[in-house]
Amino acid sequence: MISNEHDHGERTETRAAVKQLSLLAGVLAIAIAASIETHKVAMLLIIVALIGMLLAHELGHFIVAKRSGMKVTEFMLGFGPTLWSVRKGETSYGIKAIPAGAYVRIIGMNSLETVPEEDEARTYRQKPFHSRFGVAIAGSAMHMLMAFGIYLFLLTVVGLPAASTTIGSISALKDGPSPAQDAGFQTGDKVVAVDGHKVHSWEKDVPPNIRNNAGKPLTFTIERNGKRQDLIAVPVDRRAKPALTDTVGTNGEQPFGFVGIGPKEYGKKEPIFGAIAMSGKQVGVGCVRVVKGVGRLFAPSGIKSYSAQVAGTSTETPQEQVKTRPISVVGIVDVGTQAAHAGLRDALMFLFAINLALGVFNMLPTSPLDGGHAVVAIIEKVKSRNGRRYVMDPRKLAPFTIAAIAILGVFSLSALYLDITHPLSSLLKQ
Repeated sequence: MISNEHDHGERTETRAAVKQLSLLAGVLAIAIAASIETHKVAMLLIIVALIGMLLAHELGHFIVAKRSGMKVTEFMLGFGPTLWSVRKGETSYGIKAIPAGAYVRIIGMNSLETVPEEDEARTYRQKPFHSRFGVAIAGSAMHMLMAFGIYLFLLTVVGLPAASTTIGSISALKDGPSPAQDAGFQTGDKVVAVDGHKVHSWEKDVPPNIRNNAGKPLTFTIERNGKRQDLIAVPVDRRAKPALTDTVGTNGEQPFGFVGIGPKEYGKKEPIFGAIAMSGKQVGVGCVRVVKGVGRLFAPSGIKSYSAQVAGTSTETPQEQVKTRPISVVGIVDVGTQAAHAGLRDALMFLFAINLALGVFNMLPTSPLDGGHAVVAIIEKVKSRNGRRYVMDPRKLAPFTIAAIAILGVFSLSALYLDITHPLSSLLKQ
């Protein structure tokens, strides 16, 4: 009789889960159809990518916790009321109503949490330092791994933008035709030589010759439709302000030649072994930039700049404002959508940058971020002596945690306000 009741309960739970999942599938189908109808496919793809990043972050915690023998009771996308869930073994997997993140629930995350006696050995708090520290950093490690994979894909499959020796654009002057137009250049022309000097690389051989020869006739040997011919152009003098240590020129300016030709870009791919090294280097460089950006934001000048932006009294240029402006979920989706419209390469570079930012941000040494758990694990390890383990009282950390939550809350709400009223994508275009 007990067995029949148990089987009936399982069937009822399964039917409820299937019903919930069917409803979610219907909502998702409607969302996809609406995005196609309203030409918001790029936005939908960015949202899906961000959700995937959140799940990967929590998957990192989940895998390390499981491998360390910890008991994980929940793996959820979102917060609030549960829309759908299914239980597999001791863990419930599901989707909640507020899609503002994801979480993994591991029992015994601090010394005050009450757990059944039989589960005590499987709590987070009872595991050795390397397990607790590993769980704490696993989420950020997943972001770094994703960033590395994205950049490796860019280098080996998509290719980073590089200038070819073929002309891809021809510019005009505000007051008339440019020297390139007067000389008869056409897009598709391949620049073979400049004044008899063979062109091996656009960056090294074309712009320097033009910049340094303002007002002097230059002979460009180009190849068009398989035939070579010479075109003569005289770079116009566009005065440019020199570096502070440069005394060349009069009135604080120096000659700057301009013809009006731009290169056609192509995706330059790298061999796999070189790409692996370059990807690792870029992850490191990117992390340093994020750390500097966080430092700039919380510096007195950064707080002053950001406060002025929120108050609407900023006199800084858009480029200066961007340097000290955090970004909310709305802003991330906005900028990501613009990147997706620009093409696959830009979208991947955006996801690369966001992964680095999330990975570094989550390791800030304060609770409730992952970095706070890592710091606690380190402190407990350092203070443990003679086989007796030191356990930090979470109540001592409560004031710091409350302060951190308050600060993060203020920045999050103000960033959301700015991203709605003054979209970051509009600043980046200026």
